[in-house]
Amino acid sequence: MKFRVFGLFVACFFFFGTGTSAFSQTFTPVGTAVALGNNCWRLVDDSQGSAAGAIWSSTQLDLNYPFDISFSWDVLAQGGATGWGADGGAFVLQRVGPSPPAGGIAAGLGYDALASSLAFEMDLWGNGGIDISQHHVAIHQNGNLASSVPGAGPVVAIPGGLFIDDNFCRTVRIKWNPVNDSLSFYFAGLLRIGVVYDIVANTFGGNNMVYWGWTASTGGNRARHIVCYDFANAGPDTSFCYPLAGPYIFSGSGGTPTGYVWTCTSPGPPSSGPAYGLNLFPPYNTNNPPFNPPGFNDSVIYQMRATNTYGCVDYDTVKISLFRPPTAAYAGPDQNLCNTATTNLAATPTAIGSGLWSLYTGVGTVTTPTAANSGVTGMVTGTRQFIWTT
Repeated sequence: MKFRVFGLFVACFFFFGTGTSAFSQTFTPVGTAVALGNNCWRLVDDSQGSAAGAIWSSTQLDLNYPFDISFSWDVLAQGGATGWGADGGAFVLQRVGPSPPAGGIAAGLGYDALASSLAFEMDLWGNGGIDISQHHVAIHQNGNLASSVPGAGPVVAIPGGLFIDDNFCRTVRIKWNPVNDSLSFYFAGLLRIGVVYDIVANTFGGNNMVYWGWTASTGGNRARHIVCYDFANAGPDTSFCYPLAGPYIFSGSGGTPTGYVWTCTSPGPPSSGPAYGLNLFPPYNTNNPPFNPPGFNDSVIYQMRATNTYGCVDYDTVKISLFRPPTAAYAGPDQNLCNTATTNLAATPTAIGSGLWSLYTGVGTVTTPTAANSGVTGMVTGTRQFIWTT
């Protein structure tokens, strides 16, 4: 019997990965809410008096697991009269349904009709005994503005009582950890409320699945409320072989034409390739700066900061990996055998990458497919062909 062996060299390949945020969703607008594009929505406009709008996620959130969500919040008082805008808005968890109507106008902030809810409110207007006069934040439950979570406000939104209806986009962050029932509410980068409270048991009656979204309202006084969420996209994770014929071009999106900042956040271990660093060519402030990759066998993570039309800022990361081409495949010489059902293959071991044997024609079993000198059993009279791929 005889068999022939062939070497197959796989020189290089590209891999484009995609990632999705735990909060990546589609949203249903209700009331006065309209989509502005690029993951921004105007919940209510400063031209609309005594109105309310909301957007709701298409799927539910499981409160048995922690979450950490950040979004951008931009409020403009009617006519630019900072300090006189109304009424405010909220990030809301609720069990009413996937697209309930916007709740109450004015002091209702678009959520006060939602009986099974938890609202992280950002309020512009002091309403008697249930509020404080400054722009403030609080956590209310069950659509009742007089029922704050214990210890959860109201407190001023920004220390010193600064106004927040000044058309300045601010980042809001909400964190929940069911392990210790910790609930945190950050506004403009500052922790304003931090409490320990079992929201599954105390707010939602033991139910852990909730819908989520944002609400806002106006009354006699008005303000435009815009929310932007998860709008930065640094492009897909990418792998390729070293060296490249030319620079790699990033493909970010979400910001204005010159509203980007790129930063190398994870250089990884030293390599024999070019020095680490940003390794970008101008223009640096665009969505697609050319990139000079580091050495082979390295992965680098770049963070992209995008600033959109409303001055809101969001971040995303992209991983760029480079690999040295594998060792060229040599499967060894053809063999002529007599009166035996077994033999050993004799490929050249790989110095870079890995190899794999496969049966192309005939009968036989490769006992250790990843070993260059794998045994072969079960052969019968005739010719068979094996391929060694690297």
